[in-house]
Amino acid sequence: MDALINLLVLLTILSVAAERLANLMKLRTSALRRTKETVDNDPGRELGISLRSIAVGILLAVAVKADLFVILNNLEDPFKSLGWFHVDNYRWLRSPALSTVQGCLYAVFGCVLTGVALGFGSSFWHDILGTVKELKNMTRERKDSMKVQ
Repeated sequence: MDALINLLVLLTILSVAAERLANLMKLRTSALRRTKETVDNDPGRELGISLRSIAVGILLAVAVKADLFVILNNLEDPFKSLGWFHVDNYRWLRSPALSTVQGCLYAVFGCVLTGVALGFGSSFWHDILGTVKELKNMTRERKDSMKVQ
């Protein structure tokens, strides 16, 4: 259960960042800003915002190399899976994904999947995280009550 919580915390943090960047873009684009006229007369506004959110999520995931496949293989500490480069003893080391063209394409594909997931928004991931934590607490309470009996 802790591994799932680690994954959801990472996705929540990244989606908050993506959401803030997408909101900044929305505010700078007059067609996407909310006004009385746009709310009533522009049904494509929500689609435009959603598509920008997904695009920003993908760009953020690629920038930080949030590769869903690598993240899922490192659920104990998913934050260590981020990054195209790592520092080890004051030396910069390339991610193994940069060793081959196929590895790089695979990593980019994993980042695109993560970016699409980030496009769901931080409230989505926060709600799922809250549900999983409640489930974990209920499971713990049930185990504790079974020990008492």
